[in-house]
Amino acid sequence: MNPQPINRLITDDHEDNDPANISMKTTPGLRVFKPIIPDIPKRDPKIYLDDAWTKLKPAIRTIFLDEPQDYHCSEIFNAVHKAWWSKSSGETLYKLILEECEIYISAAIQYFESHCDDDPSVFLPLMENCCLEFRRKLQDLCSIAYEGHTVGLKSLWDLGIELFPKHLCLASKVRDKLLSINLNLIRDQRLGKAVDTTQLKNLWVLLHGPWFYKSGFFEKPFMDCAVEFYSAESLQFKEQSDIPHYLKHVEQMLRKEKENCRHLYFFRGFKKSLMEAVERILLRDHVSVILEK
Repeated sequence: MNPQPINRLITDDHEDNDPANISMKTTPGLRVFKPIIPDIPKRDPKIYLDDAWTKLKPAIRTIFLDEPQDYHCSEIFNAVHKAWWSKSSGETLYKLILEECEIYISAAIQYFESHCDDDPSVFLPLMENCCLEFRRKLQDLCSIAYEGHTVGLKSLWDLGIELFPKHLCLASKVRDKLLSINLNLIRDQRLGKAVDTTQLKNLWVLLHGPWFYKSGFFEKPFMDCAVEFYSAESLQFKEQSDIPHYLKHVEQMLRKEKENCRHLYFFRGFKKSLMEAVERILLRDHVSVILEK
């Protein structure tokens, strides 16, 4: 029996007019194999979820406690990816991640509760460092937890970054301490004193999420502080200055507030109400006096 030519398909299932055979005949010496891809057996999504969480939970502890890394990033990443083959198990996994993160955030807030009597010059740098460290750790977590998926429209980063302000709003002692310090810094800045605005930015970039605005714990004190400051400024300059000098000073103050609204996130959230209040106090309430002069 004569052997089959080398450029014939390994099986005889194809007819000569099969396009695959035609292409093989035009390429002498080329042997083509048709791969057989096995079906991947469907597994219970809970198996993937449990496997991902078993690998991920110790890694979260390692990240938040700054322990030596003893986990394999790619192994965890792949396990989390498999858990997301089912949307419900993926969302459950993200919920477990957030709940685990809250344990460490609560511990950090409790630490600050015991330091609320510290001098602001000590308390504020500690809080700033804690905020920066939390962002770094959340980034590390997202890098191994397949951050590309979303729950609703929010990624793991979006969901995680909301946890700190959420817990801070619930811790009244720490919240009020931080509020008092920051209002004093804002007042000093308006007076032209040297203020570390980088420190303010670092704190409020973290705290400006939905919980920050929904809670309303900062808006009223912030607006009251602005009204009190500009009312005093208006009264003082109106009594001591002529109209051109007063209007020039008003222009400078309005420009400074607009700059704050551009560069400081927590100002931005109240920009409309803040600028309306400042313009009313400095200008509209004194229109009749200005026109008389």
